[in-house]
Amino acid sequence: MKAVERVQKRFDELAEMADRIETSMAIHKTTVPYEEGWRGPGGRTTKDIVEYRIDSSMFLEWQASVLSLLGRLYPPEHTTIRRFDEICRTRGTPHSAFKGARAYFQSAKSDFEGGYLFDVRNLVHAEVFSDELDLGAHYLKNNGKTAAAVVAGVVLETALRKLVTDNALSGSMLNGMNQSLRDANVYSQIVWRQIQAWADIRNAAAHGSPDDFEDKDVTRMIDGIRDFVANHIS
Repeated sequence: MKAVERVQKRFDELAEMADRIETSMAIHKTTVPYEEGWRGPGGRTTKDIVEYRIDSSMFLEWQASVLSLLGRLYPPEHTTIRRFDEICRTRGTPHSAFKGARAYFQSAKSDFEGGYLFDVRNLVHAEVFSDELDLGAHYLKNNGKTAAAVVAGVVLETALRKLVTDNALSGSMLNGMNQSLRDANVYSQIVWRQIQAWADIRNAAAHGSPDDFEDKDVTRMIDGIRDFVANHIS
């Protein structure tokens, strides 16, 4: 099972768990007296309080699992993680907290399925994605060529950084590392030129110029980087 499929599977499992939590809801009614001097309709001296209760243990398990998944998809300070955690800890009854938290969970699930998670550095380096280029292909398939190009660019930059480190060379930016590796004859002039072309696509995507490249360019970029990594990274 590929990385993106594993994430989708986990989202689906947690969505099903949320359904079970909702199904566990029970209505609990208690009768309490009014405060001294107060009366209810018809002169009643007591009032009914209705509380919706859910399986608290299952809710806590679901909460921990969702936070673990979101932590692999977003940086720690992201609004989705922060608000999800705040709602679970502070919003009234467990049922009220669950309803609010479930809305944020569903939003994250929809964003992932639609290819709208753009914090690609965090995504690329998260353990859950064993193959980062699969993530890029996932975005491209969902009309996210800009995100796909940035993801592929991060993979390329990470690969070049490893080669630079392994060969005790200098350079930190993509183009600088590419030049250092070419000067050291780590790869050929043809490979160097191809990396320059990939860097141009990555830069256009990162700087908000999606009209400078097409979907087919990103497809070739992803396939080319996959081959580059296979040939040059041990």
